[in-house]
Amino acid sequence: MIKKNLYEVIIDDILTLIKKNQYSYDKPICTEKSLSEQYGVSRITAKRALMELERDGVLYRKRGCGSFVRQDFQLKQTDTLKSVIRQPSADGMKKLIAFILPFDITNGGAMDIVRAAGDILSDNGCYLTLHISDRSFKREKVIIEQLQHQDVSAIIYYPTTNVIHVEDLIPFVLEDKPVVLLDLSTDCNFIYNIVSDNFTGQKTLTEYLIAQGHRSIAYLYNGDLDRIPSIRDRFFGHCTALKENDLSIDWSLINNKAPKDSNGLEEIVQGFLRAGATAIVTENDETAYNVLQACKSLNLNVPQDVSVTGFDDSRWATSYGADITTVQQDFRAVGELAARIVIDVLSKQDSYSRSHVLPVRLIERTSTAAPKDAEAQ
Repeated sequence: MIKKNLYEVIIDDILTLIKKNQYSYDKPICTEKSLSEQYGVSRITAKRALMELERDGVLYRKRGCGSFVRQDFQLKQTDTLKSVIRQPSADGMKKLIAFILPFDITNGGAMDIVRAAGDILSDNGCYLTLHISDRSFKREKVIIEQLQHQDVSAIIYYPTTNVIHVEDLIPFVLEDKPVVLLDLSTDCNFIYNIVSDNFTGQKTLTEYLIAQGHRSIAYLYNGDLDRIPSIRDRFFGHCTALKENDLSIDWSLINNKAPKDSNGLEEIVQGFLRAGATAIVTENDETAYNVLQACKSLNLNVPQDVSVTGFDDSRWATSYGADITTVQQDFRAVGELAARIVIDVLSKQDSYSRSHVLPVRLIERTSTAAPKDAEAQ
């Protein structure tokens, strides 16, 4: 069983409380201070939980009063679900397409991917069912095995790692039911795969920092490079940019233990700065956002004291006052291509190649600037 982050535990408890109607619309359900005291966590963790619930339309905040339950949040949730998972049309194929995700639909660009795929599939008489593995390898396998006994016509599959349960996917392919992998290239010539150009994206971003005058660039990520190809490609892109610009890799500026929230990041940031870092490159926008919060706690100004970058151009890049320089993945293009491949194969066309690498682009924002000593360098 995967251990949940503390802010996720708080979110689950609040949602359970709401479902049991143990609240009043005209009274605050909680405050940062009350949550911090109740769960024995930092104010940052409590704030993270409330921010997540506000973002999802569950709570809203009144300054000086606390957080209140939105009276229309149930309706909003229902409308969002209907807009993403389109119902089958009265005629046409009415084929069921299973979409396996490692995380909730609100994570990163998942909403854009699913919405884009759902629109095209619905227009072609298909509809989606969502299956969340919660980043559990075992759960992922169970979902695929269960789908073998359901009337599924295709699978769009965003795997947790580079191990994709090939033995469980083969039965679908043998029945002419296409399998489309997202965010992972595979050498299986019977499985389609769509990835963004993570290597070039990160290489371009690091080159951008170098052009600004940065020479000591820290890199922060969390993941197993052997098992998560997207993280591996981004890291190698960073290293390649350093090499091509005659900069050696300083391993004291590499940290692969980025926490899932701001807790513990202050120490990591301080360590980077003591090692001489003038910029911090992170694996994604959420990590970059958490670094910004850590810098704020340390009274550091971004980008005057240190530049910070993300990756994905997800909501974290611009949420809650953030303005993070990042690399944009075209999530809608990913979803659209996945859906078109499925429709193409089900229509007996099979005109698409097995592997697709989609371009990315640099998004310049205010979290990066030339270092103070750029001229001296």
